[in-house]
Amino acid sequence: MPNSSCLSAAGRCLLCSSPTSVDNVTSTSLVLGPRDVDAAEALRRALDHAGICWFLVGPLFVISNAGSRLGEIAASLTERLSMQVLMNIQAAFASTDVRTAEDALVALCTSKPLADCLETMPHEWAREALDQGWLFSVFHPIVHAMTGEVFGYESLIRANNPSNGQMYGAGQIIQSCELLKLHHRLDQQARRTAIAAASRLDVAKSARFFINFMPNTIYNPEICLRTTMEAADEYGVPLSQLVFEVVETEKITDMKRLKNILTYYQERGAKVAVDDMGAGFTCVEYLTALEPDFVKIDRDVVVKAAVSPEHRTSFERVVALAHRLEIAVIAEGIETRQQMQICQDAGVQYLQGFLFARPANPPEKVAVERFTDFRIAA
Repeated sequence: MPNSSCLSAAGRCLLCSSPTSVDNVTSTSLVLGPRDVDAAEALRRALDHAGICWFLVGPLFVISNAGSRLGEIAASLTERLSMQVLMNIQAAFASTDVRTAEDALVALCTSKPLADCLETMPHEWAREALDQGWLFSVFHPIVHAMTGEVFGYESLIRANNPSNGQMYGAGQIIQSCELLKLHHRLDQQARRTAIAAASRLDVAKSARFFINFMPNTIYNPEICLRTTMEAADEYGVPLSQLVFEVVETEKITDMKRLKNILTYYQERGAKVAVDDMGAGFTCVEYLTALEPDFVKIDRDVVVKAAVSPEHRTSFERVVALAHRLEIAVIAEGIETRQQMQICQDAGVQYLQGFLFARPANPPEKVAVERFTDFRIAA
């Protein structure tokens, strides 16, 4: 649970909902403060050699509109400056042009060694993605295992830089936000983005929307999930249509806290799912302790079950356990008819994978004929 310093006056979690730095990284100034004359001279030579425009405000080097060139700047300075020099230069971002000593002082209040700054500088686009609303959702169908009828859709996060059209996948977004310590904001904004996008889809009213969340970003459900509940109300998406899906199950360290989060969702009418579930004791522990409504079987488990009798037996045991606990099973990553048949034979209720459709917005039409072809071939 966050302490009082993490809460706003309105009781919101500042880690989740408030910007952590500048408002627009693209128009941001990069302020560099050498600690001695030698570092200043080395910095001047490096910037000039790289063709990077700069000017002085007192002893500080300022690079205006640095955001769109952060990767280039990072590469140039890393190549041309020694680690000793990098540690002797303080670096900070400023949301406005730095023209006065006062502007510089404000920026330097959040400064850190340039050596540290360079590690995350190429990822600063993620900060702008959150600040400027680059996030959007694509939807991957989840189908009934025996008929191919659509049961629901998993919402997957993407980002698009409107200035150059560059697209970022979920892995890139998550990695960059974690490096910048923005994963709390990402988790909150991704959930809201998914709900907003779901409200605009022309799909069956009975369709469920699976929305990922990272449990380690949630301290207190009443506070950290408030915006999610508000988004569902704002966009008119009934909570009964939403399934909140736990990701990063391998990183779960506090089962009791996670259970409280899942219970919070369930008590408000939503369903919950546990993602990337494997086999073995850990699987049994998770399912019995968390009592989710759905469990997603990891793609690797299905792939191995298709080629190994031993792994197939383990897979079938997980499915049987879920059935005994009245937990619906979704098998992920289905790409072949053989994998589909193994899941059907084991009693898996729902399937998800490229065999049927790929993530898109609006969702791709499911290739139902593949179920028909399979039954005829069988």
